[in-house]
Order: sequence, then structure tokens, then C-alpha cells
Amino acid sequence: WFRRPMEDPFLAARIAAIVQARVAAALSGGPVDVVQSISLPIQSHALAALFGLPEAEAEVWIGWGLHAFKSKGRNDPARADMLMRMIEGYVDGGRDGEQENFFDHLASARLNGRPLTRDERLGFTHVAFAGGRDTLIHTMSGAMEHLARAPKDLERLRTEPELLTRSTEEFVRFFAPLSHIGRICTREDEVVGLKRQPGERIALCWAAANFDNTTFGDPLTLRIDRAPNPHVGFGAGDHACLGAAHARTVIRALLSSLVTSVGQIDVVEAEPGTRDIGGIVRLHGFARLVLTFHPR
Repeated sequence: WFRRPMEDPFLAARIAAIVQARVAAALSGGPVDVVQSISLPIQSHALAALFGLPEAEAEVWIGWGLHAFKSKGRNDPARADMLMRMIEGYVDGGRDGEQENFFDHLASARLNGRPLTRDERLGFTHVAFAGGRDTLIHTMSGAMEHLARAPKDLERLRTEPELLTRSTEEFVRFFAPLSHIGRICTREDEVVGLKRQPGERIALCWAAANFDNTTFGDPLTLRIDRAPNPHVGFGAGDHACLGAAHARTVIRALLSSLVTSVGQIDVVEAEPGTRDIGGIVRLHGFARLVLTFHPR
């Protein structure tokens, strides 16, 4: 199901149309907060397309803001409960034997010959909603901010369209929207000299890996032609992101639309978000990013 953006031309075209409509709207006016008016709507409408749902469903998700279950950067039990009730409605509406949408697909899925349990279907749906939200929003916003401040890169993408794929990977590496994944220890153990007790947490920091100077030359510089680019922005191995193909499709569609329609981007206001990763404070998306788009 998650490979469909690469294999289904109709779905890819629907995602491209969603992106083009938002870029066109930005070109028709003055300054626009791209986080709220471009990145968030594109993410939500593209997810509806991936799920096989009417785009009207996306308007509800847009109302959540950047985070589905957080308020002012903190977990919000009321919002989390609202999200869970909505997820339960989608999952319980899935029809075994049908394939019209993602929830039908889960209802029809079999694991070692048995159907998925309701809890398993809820878990898949929760990850699909939450996992690809602020991560994709931050990457798209960061890409637009970079192209505003580096107009030569915007022009280069226009004249060298083969770089759209490389630049997509570099934006994911550089902005590392999923900074780390934490787990709760089930037993006492020691990892790289650090002792952990049952119930304590340990995390794998994707963002730090993506800036490892033993792997990436000049890692603090965003290079749209970087190759090879073995970033782990989408995880790796058994823990690779299921939504990677979808995210790549959306980001490439945005870049393609920008180089086709936009001549110049001006930064009006930028309020970067930050995250502390092992004592290093780095950019983590934008709380607010106001840009002006000028047509070609």
C-alpha cells in the first residue's frame, strides 16, 4: 500500500495536483506563512490521497495544526484522546475483502494466516497519522526556506532537473525531521558505556548520524547535488520508514512545482524551531515561516 506513490500514476498525479494548487495560490497573493498555508495542507491532503479517502477529510486534520497530539510542544491528553477516537472510527469502518482505502486494506491483511487484531490495526493507523506529519511539514518548509536564501540552487534545479531526486534526499538528510526514536528498556543493560535500568529510556539519534563527518563531507553544508548520500532520515533495515516513498513523492512534487512556476522567493519572516540533541541545539523546522513567491 505504501509503495503506491511509486507504482500508481493516478495517485502520483493526484499528489502533484494537490501541490500545484497550493503553489499557485501562494503566487496569487502577497506574503504567506508556508508552514500553515502550504506545508500543512499539502501533507494532510496528500495523506488523504494515500489513504484513499476524500480530500475533505484532510480539512479536519489541518485543524490539528502541526502536531496531532501536542499543544505548545507538550503532549496534550485531550488532543490525543480526540485523535484516538477518530482513528478508532476509521479502523472500525474497514471492510475485510475490500480495497477501496487504507482501512479496508488493514481489515483484509493477514499475518501468518490470521487477520490483524484491532489493536494492531489501531497501531498501524496511529503511526501512519502521527509519523508522517510534522516530519514531512518540516522538510517541505525547510526546503522552501533554503531555496529562498539560495536562489542559485532554485535556478540550478530548473536547469538540471535530474537533481530533483538528489536534492530531495539532501533536504531529508539536512533537516533530519525525525531527530531520534526512543525506546523503554525492559531490562538492565549497558550501551556504549552507559548503564540503563528497566523503565529508563534510550534513543537512537538519526539526526546525529546524518551529520557524521566520517560519512558526509562538509555535513553542515546543504548540497543539492550530494552523492552518494547514505542518510538515515527514513531509518534503515527492518526499521525503515513505511512512508518513505510517499514522502519522497510529495517533496519531489513540491520542488518540481517550485522550479516550474516560481522565479524568486523572498524571506519575510522566519521563526525557526530548535531541538537539543545531545547538548547541540539545532534547527528543527519552523514555527512560522513567511515567504513571498514571485512567478517566473
